[in-house]
Formats: sequence, C-alpha cells, structure tokens
Amino acid sequence: MAQPQRVRRPKTAGQALVEFGLILPVLLLVITGIIDFGQVAVTYVQSLSALRNAARFAEVAGFATIPGQPTRYLDCEGMIDAANDILFADNQTLTITYHKANDYGNTSFDCDTVSADLLVNGDILEIVSSARIQFITPFVSGLVPDLNIAFTARRTIIKSLELGSDDITDTDYDGLDDAWEISWFGDLSAIATGDPDGDGCNNGCEEARGTNPIDLQDTDGDGLDDAEEAYLYNTDGTDVDTDDDGLTDYEEVITYGTNPLVVDTDGDTLSDGDEVNVYGTDPNNPDTDGDGIFDAEEVGLGSDPNLADTDSDTLSDYQEVVVHGTSPILADTDGDILSDPVEVAGTYNTSAIDADTDNDVLLDGEEVNTYFTRPDAYDTDGDNLSDYEEVLRVTNPNDIDTDDDNLTDGDEVNLYGSDPLNPDTDGDGVNDGDEIVCGTSPVLVSTFPPALDSEMCNGGGSIDPDSDDDGLPDIWEISTFGHLGFGPLDDPDGDGINNQDERLFGTNGNNPDTDGDGRTDGEEQYGIGGPTSNPKIYDTDGDGLSDGQEVNVYGTNPNLQDSDGDGLLDPAEILIHGTNPNDPDSDDDGLNDSVELTLGTLPMDADTDDDGLNDGEEVNLRGTNPLMADTDSDGLSDFVEIYETLTVPTDSDTDDDQLNDGSEVNLYGTDPNKADTDGDTLTDWAEMFAFPLNPLKTTDPLVQDTDLDGKRDDFELNNGTLPNNPIGISVLAASVTQDRRHNKSVSMIVTLKLDKPSVETTRIRYRTADGTPPGAATLADNDYEQIVGTEMVFLPGVTTRTFVVTIGGQSNGFGGDIGNETFFIMLNTNDNGYIKVGQATMTILYNR
Repeated sequence: MAQPQRVRRPKTAGQALVEFGLILPVLLLVITGIIDFGQVAVTYVQSLSALRNAARFAEVAGFATIPGQPTRYLDCEGMIDAANDILFADNQTLTITYHKANDYGNTSFDCDTVSADLLVNGDILEIVSSARIQFITPFVSGLVPDLNIAFTARRTIIKSLELGSDDITDTDYDGLDDAWEISWFGDLSAIATGDPDGDGCNNGCEEARGTNPIDLQDTDGDGLDDAEEAYLYNTDGTDVDTDDDGLTDYEEVITYGTNPLVVDTDGDTLSDGDEVNVYGTDPNNPDTDGDGIFDAEEVGLGSDPNLADTDSDTLSDYQEVVVHGTSPILADTDGDILSDPVEVAGTYNTSAIDADTDNDVLLDGEEVNTYFTRPDAYDTDGDNLSDYEEVLRVTNPNDIDTDDDNLTDGDEVNLYGSDPLNPDTDGDGVNDGDEIVCGTSPVLVSTFPPALDSEMCNGGGSIDPDSDDDGLPDIWEISTFGHLGFGPLDDPDGDGINNQDERLFGTNGNNPDTDGDGRTDGEEQYGIGGPTSNPKIYDTDGDGLSDGQEVNVYGTNPNLQDSDGDGLLDPAEILIHGTNPNDPDSDDDGLNDSVELTLGTLPMDADTDDDGLNDGEEVNLRGTNPLMADTDSDGLSDFVEIYETLTVPTDSDTDDDQLNDGSEVNLYGTDPNKADTDGDTLTDWAEMFAFPLNPLKTTDPLVQDTDLDGKRDDFELNNGTLPNNPIGISVLAASVTQDRRHNKSVSMIVTLKLDKPSVETTRIRYRTADGTPPGAATLADNDYEQIVGTEMVFLPGVTTRTFVVTIGGQSNGFGGDIGNETFFIMLNTNDNGYIKVGQATMTILYNR
C-alpha cells in the first residue's frame, strides 16, 4: 500500500510578521501624515475663524462707543485674545494696524500708538495673523520643516453707527442706513466698504458726508474728488467753497495753497478770496509786499499792499506810516514842494508833515528852491525881519543889509522908518547909516531946521543921539512925533503899546493901527479881543481879508486862510458862497461845505432837494441823490420811500414786479414791497398787464379772486378759465298767448339768468317799457303791467330767477288792438355782476 504524500505547509506566521514589520513604518507614516494634514486643516480653519472673531470683536464697521466700556476698535488686548484661539500653532504673531484713508494708506498707526482722535470714518483697521505649524511626520518635517500661514482681515471704521444693536435703520448690519442705500442703489446690496465710483471715499465715507457714491467722484464739481475732500483736506464735498471765502476748495489747496477751512489763511483780516480776486495780494502772507504793514492795514490806508513803496518816494510804506508819520500814498505829504525822503533825511532840518517848518508863511520848498532861505529859520539873515516880510518888501532875506547903508533891514523898518531898499531914504546925500551916526534923521532932509543934515554930517558935526536921555533915540522921536516930548513908557497913540515897545516891535508910535487893518497895534500884538496877528501886516494870513475884518466882522482867524478847515478860503465862504467860515458844515447836514460844493448841493441848505432828508443822510447813509427828491424817479420822494412805504429809494421797482413803486402806491394801491400783493402767485404786473389782447385775463392785483367766482385768479389761469370773467346778468325774451274772446288777464313768466354762480349775493333792478324794435309786431300800448323798478335778488349759488308780468284782457281796460303786441323788459342797475343782456322783447300773442 502506498504511503500518502506529505505536503509542506508554509511558515505563514513568520512571513506575516516579516511583512508586517515591512509595512508598519508606512502605516505609521500615513497615520502621522493624516494627523499632520488634519492639523494643518484645523489650524487653517481656526486661524480664519479667530481672525474673523478679532475683527468682529472690534465691530469697527459701524461702531459706537458703549458708555463705560473701552473703545473696542482700540482694544488691542481684546482683539489679540480673540485672534489667539488657534490649536496646533506655534509662534503666532498678530499685527494690528490702522491705515489713514486720506492719503490712500501711506500713513499708518500701530494699535499701541493710535488714539480715537487720529481716526475718522473711512479709515481702515487691518489685523494680520501669522503662525507656524510643526509636522509630526519626520518625512514631512524633513520636506517642510515649518509651514507658515498668514491671514489678513480689514474693516472700515465708521464711528457713528453701532452694528450690534438691532438698529432698525440698518437691518443688514452693513454700517449703511437702509434708506440711504435704497435711495442711491435701489436695494440693500451695497456695503460700507464698497466704492462704486472709485473715488477713494467708500460708501460709509460718502454717506457720512452726503456725497454721491455712484457716478460722481467729485460731487460738488470743485476739482477735488470726494476722497481728497473727506480725508486729505477735511473740506465739504458738497460745497465748492467750504469756508465761503470766495475761493473754491480746489483753488485753495491746489492753486494758492491756502487753508480751505479758514476764511483768512494768513490772518491779516482780508479773506482769501478778496486777497486773490480784489487786491491781488498773497493770501498766505499777511504782508505781501514785505514792507512791515499788513495787507489789510494797507487797504485801509489806501496804500498798495503789493508795493513796499506805494508812492515810489524811496521810503517804504512802513517807514512812512510807523517811523515818520508821513503818507504812504503821497511823495510829498505836506505839499511843501520838498519830497518826504529829503525832509526825513534832515537835509534842510524841515518837517515832512509841516509845510512851513519855521512858521514864516513861506512853504519849505519855496524857501529852498525859490528864495534860497533856510526853511528852519524864521529869519534867515537875522535882521529882525521874517523871511516872509522880506519877500513882501522885496528885500533880500539872505542879506542883513539889502541896500548896504550899514543899517540892517530890520532896524530900517522897525527902528528908523527908513527904506531898506534905498541907502539914502530922504535923498539928502547922506547915507542912512551915516545919518544915524551923525544923529540926524535918515527920513528928513533937515533934522533940526534950518540946518541941513548933509551940512551937519559932511561938516563933521555930530549931535547927541539921545539928547533927553530917555532911552529913545532923538531921531526916532522926531521922525515919529516931531519933538522929544514923550518918554519911553508913554503911549501917545493909545494903542496899548508904549513907545519903548513900539520902537522894539517896529510899529508906529504915533498911529494906533500901523497897518490900517482895523485892529490896533496892541490888539494885534497882545491878542486882545481875538488871536494875535502881525500889527505891521494888513492881512497877516494873505487871504484877502484884513485882520480887522477877520476878527471884528467875521470872527475868523487872521492867521489862517481857512479858519474852519473845510477846504474853502474864508473870503470865498463869506463873499462867494455865503457859508460860515467858522463852521465846516454851515447847514449842519453832515456834509463838509467844500464837499457840498463839489457834489452840487447847497452848503447853506441842509436839504437841497427838499425831500425831507438832509443832504448828509442821503450821501452818507442812504446812498440817494441829494439833488433829486426822487432819486429813482419812481414817483415817490426819497423820504416817503424810507420812512413811509419802506421801499428802496434807489430802486424804482423794489419788489421787481415790473411796476414802479410810485405807480403801485399812487395808482394801483398795490404793495410796492410785494411782487404779488394779493398772494395769488400772480405778480401785480401780470394781473394788470400780461394779457392786453384778452382783457378778461387781466385781474385785480388786490383781490385773489377778481371775478368773485370762488376760484383764485392763478387757479383759473392755470386751468384755462377766465379769472376776470364777472357774472353776466341777462333777461330772456318771452311770449304769452291771450284769448281776447274771453277778455281775461294772463301771466307772462320772465326769466333773469346769471351765466355762472356767484359766491356773493347779486342784485338787479328791472322795469317794463314800451317799444317796438324794427320788424317787430305792433306796440303793446299799455296792455301789460307797468313795472317802474323792482329789485331781484340772487343768493350765492343761484343762477336763475323769474318774475310775473300780468297781461290784461279787454275788459280790464287794456288796449283793444287786434294784432300781436310787444313791449320790453329793461335791466338798469346791478350789484356783483354786469348786465350782459339788458333788454329783451316780450311778445303778446292773441288768440282770435
């Protein structure tokens, strides 16, 4: 028997272990890889979620500060805590940054340095989260030692709203008011961070500022886009000129570099617009011309703020105004024919603001250029005659002895009475100076008759010049009085000046009024009864009036040609104009006399045009013409317009309704201050004159309902009806049949009709009358009831009324005619309407 064959069984357990040992690392790698990739996925999702939570925590897209709570969009720790909730991540870093939108993100703040006042609506909060993931699988970690992940969340700051509060005005919690979204976009699809018009000012920004978010990058059209205005310049994106200074925002920031939020950028009290458009000055520089005076001050002074030296006299405006007190607009401030620079330089020791520095009645320039005298010296040559006196006497103001007679010009005039232009005044052959030495008189041929002065002097004789030792030279006494009988303290002429002083002053001791001007020498010398004046000059101020006339007659100042300083010389006021030379405003109307003459008004009549307003009020306050009682020629005097009708006296049509004020007041009774007196939205002119071809459209400007039909005039015009169509009253023709065979009276019904209802009671009177119109039947004779005058009343709304006329039969005594007969109904007076058909034929038809 055969043996069964033995089968070898494999060693499966060992093999399995071997195979398991081979596959185990792979399995471990797969498992750890799955864990690693799961870790990545979880970390990725958690990072995103944590970042969202951090941004939501900030709630910046529509945030309002909760009382007692920190400002959440500035709560760095809170945002960090929310963003750190991530598993399997190492070395996570969070960066919280705020980006300013006003310069498109170029300016940023870290969370720990920002403050609420640095942020405005539209700025961006950015949170950046980055983390590192370490893999477990050696193979993976070998390939990717560290996996870094980073996410960024951005939210727009809108500080004025709160998202977390069930706000019914923002149902989609996007930071935009629902009504605003719908008005601009038609639905709630927009979000605060959207920017449809691409101007850099997102929807939240545009809503907050009232600008156009859809199709206008520059809402107000001023050349700056909305974002620039919102973030860069803080201007109003809906107003071309935010500060209302006369320059657009674009001009301010781009063209001129001024502050669009400040009316006066440089603080010189001139608006930026006025500086650019009116004065041409630099709105960024309070002193455009750099002369030391602010532009506004220069405008007030009348100088040019663009020129450092307005009058081109080599002195800057500042030097003139501040240092020297001269005028910056006049090269010669005092008008003395010497320029300001010459005077302030001290060239002639003169004053630049005083035309006559030495008060010698000669202008400084005349002294320098014409007479070559010193303008700072009253008496240049020191001869005791002022330069002005020398000019009048034609002596040389620069020569102490003009005629070279060894006597000074002053001594000749004041002491000896000799002629300073003639060396031998009395023509006796002896020089005036020699005569004084000899003791003879230079004005008498023979001082002591019968001896001749020439004999005495030529013979070597000499006399005692003061033989009576009274301190008065004999020659002065004899030439003045003819004898030596008066002493130095005597006052023979009674003028209040003794002989000693008369000789000193050069006045005539024997004549109380040396210059014959009507004032005694004492009055002039000592200022008695008026100002002092020169007792040797008839007209001290040279104005044509003697000193006596000025003081005693007119009360003016004999030292001033224009006593009241009104620009008119005293004689001109007195002799030509009849004004008061002592009052610059003779008629007290508020206008200087010379100004009145320039304007053509009467300086002695406070109200030249007799309109009830004085001339000064018209010129200085009202701007009206003082020469016209009715400045605007509207038929109302200026006084009436200002104080009664309260209209504008310089505008003939105050209310611009095309009717002049006078016509409104005097002719039409309308209000000249209201274009639509009766308030029916039709101007007064339109009511009266707008429809010349259709008078029924011409309405009453004093009544809203001209034709009293219950509809306002403007309503009727707008709806095609006639506003001036009064109620027409008509009588209608009628007939009645009478049967003559029975001789009975019958009633004729007569109808009166209004062509439209009235809102008021309407009355009409009617009567009967004989009459047969052409082609009518026979005259009715008296076969009808006679009605002399009866009133019919139509109450409001009633348009038809009737009355009865009795037609008599034969037996009633009425006519016996056989044919048909006619008579009239006549309308003759009415109230609240017009007679449209005032006569109708009534016919009596006879049944034979």
